[in-house]
Amino acid sequence: MVGTLETPGKPTAVSDIEGVRLTWSPTSVKGVLPGRYTVRAVYGARLGPESSEAMGTTPPPELETYELSRDNGVTWEPTGKAPSFLDRDAPRAPVALGAATVKWEDPRTLMHVSLKSAPVVGEVPAAQYRVRARGKTAISLPSAPVEGRRARGRDGDLVFQWQRASVDVDSAYRDVPSVTGREWVDRDVRPGKFFWRAVVTSPWATGVSAAASGEAFTFRDMSISADSLAACGIRSDGQLRCWGGDAAKNGIPAGSFKAVVAGFGHACAIRTDDRLVCWSSTPQSLPAGAPTTPSPELYKSVVSRNAMICGLLLDGSPRCFNEAPWELEPTTEKFKSVVPTENGVCGVRLDDTLFCWGRPGVSLPTSSGTFKAVDADSFFGGFCALGSDDKLVCWYYGQPTAAPSLSSFRSISASGRCGLRTDGERECWGPNGFSGPTAFKTAFFGFWNGCGVTLDDRISCWGLGLPALTSSTPPLPYQMSARGMAAAQLYPRVDGNLPETCYLTSTGRVVCDLYIAAVMPPALFKDTFQWVGHTCALVGGERAVCWGDST
Repeated sequence: MVGTLETPGKPTAVSDIEGVRLTWSPTSVKGVLPGRYTVRAVYGARLGPESSEAMGTTPPPELETYELSRDNGVTWEPTGKAPSFLDRDAPRAPVALGAATVKWEDPRTLMHVSLKSAPVVGEVPAAQYRVRARGKTAISLPSAPVEGRRARGRDGDLVFQWQRASVDVDSAYRDVPSVTGREWVDRDVRPGKFFWRAVVTSPWATGVSAAASGEAFTFRDMSISADSLAACGIRSDGQLRCWGGDAAKNGIPAGSFKAVVAGFGHACAIRTDDRLVCWSSTPQSLPAGAPTTPSPELYKSVVSRNAMICGLLLDGSPRCFNEAPWELEPTTEKFKSVVPTENGVCGVRLDDTLFCWGRPGVSLPTSSGTFKAVDADSFFGGFCALGSDDKLVCWYYGQPTAAPSLSSFRSISASGRCGLRTDGERECWGPNGFSGPTAFKTAFFGFWNGCGVTLDDRISCWGLGLPALTSSTPPLPYQMSARGMAAAQLYPRVDGNLPETCYLTSTGRVVCDLYIAAVMPPALFKDTFQWVGHTCALVGGERAVCWGDST
């Protein structure tokens, strides 16, 4: 007689955050009896003699696995030979997440993702479990059902994972590394339109938010005001964005632009149709005559220095606007480049000669040589030009002064008293005492410090007497790959703080330091908490940094 597998004992269910823990009594074999066997031959209609009798027993059924059914008793899942099982697929508490929101933060080239409302957590559903034993030749009857329920965690301990996709299709979503929580930032966004959603990843709960879309941008140019701590940039779609100080954040014109400059309490930009437009949060901060609507004349460049705006028309004719008590007289000269000085404007004419004009009765630089570039120190009366032979020629309040270096340069900084030599090495002649890497593609030199893009496209900064810059690793991750940078506060600040610096990474992200960075939500903090009007974050679990209107 063939044996059968007995029904496993009624299971017991224990609640657990990870699932429902089930145990039951092992199965046993029932009804295996010995049999008597004889053999004989059959010849057509004749029967042969029977053999002697022999006793035999059918092998008992062998357990292959227990099987578990949840709720319906129709679908069975193998669980193994052990009389216990942790059902990790037990029903979870449903979580209603509502809709997600995304906000592109231009100054930090980050996508801020959040959930509009607090999650609403439902009760954990119960499940009915049955167990049976399966062998090669037999299947037991199912056990009596038992009710089991996953343990419920605390609502405040819910864990979220943000996902991103280029199309709103489930199979397209991928987890965004390190972007978790109800509110966070996506630091690794490529330009284009994307979709974001939040998924509950707590073991005891389940839920998916409605998706929200947003468009990400990078920057292709930027400028920082040396005085008002305002920064402006041109996004990859040509639109203008400004941040930092309030001077340039209000009244930003719409349209597509190709050049921008942030000045003393104002900003100007050249549209893609070559027309100049300027704006300011306060009318008195805008130099007289500066166009507040697209100019009728077409420009190829614009520069702002010491409360003066100068631009060059397509034919090289200068147009300058200043708010000084004296009026800058127009000139018919045409230039390759110009720079405002303390008392006027100097530029390299189309024939490479130097020409300066400005305040009546004030001495301005003059020279009979030819030049490649000019630069002025707006605050200390210094002016230097780079000759056609790559040599320096300098003036102090309009009077010639000895060249501070006999080296050959490809760029210079009158304010920083430094230059980038033709061999790529940095050379300084002011009170800077710079140390660190010396070979750069481009460099910015402040009065007490400097930063540059090294030959391997890294940012490196240095300085004198400033604790944050006495090593080759400044506060920000300057070792990121970069393609350009901007800086403000070229002169020593009264409070002794460092200059404002920003740089463009190789992917077009903007990274800023000090004040300009402080007014923007940081991207690298582990936790944030909010009050009305401002937000604070913990750095390293110890130090709080805050930003916003009420900070």
